[in-house]
Amino acid sequence: MRKASPRKERKKLYTMPLHRRRSLVSAHVAKDIRESVGKRAVPLKKGYKVRVVRGKHRGKEGAVLRVSYVNGVAYVEGITMTSAKGQEKPKPLSPSNLIIISVGA
Repeated sequence: MRKASPRKERKKLYTMPLHRRRSLVSAHVAKDIRESVGKRAVPLKKGYKVRVVRGKHRGKEGAVLRVSYVNGVAYVEGITMTSAKGQEKPKPLSPSNLIIISVGA
């Protein structure tokens, strides 16, 4: 079976409705709580506690402040970047670089 062209796949991704994009903002669940959750990966929600496993902020933990379905990123408490104006702002992180360590507030 042949896949659609890359152009069509890209268009499908960018024109996807938000309720379907929610599944694209999923992160893996830590092994110790996987049985209680019942799934290997779940969509991120505000308040989940996560650990960064890749990148400059590897090893840091914090609660999810906000999830952007439009941009496909999550913002984690305590991980910031400096804007051009010199303000501290939450840094957008890809969900693939996060592991959920606690579900709920």
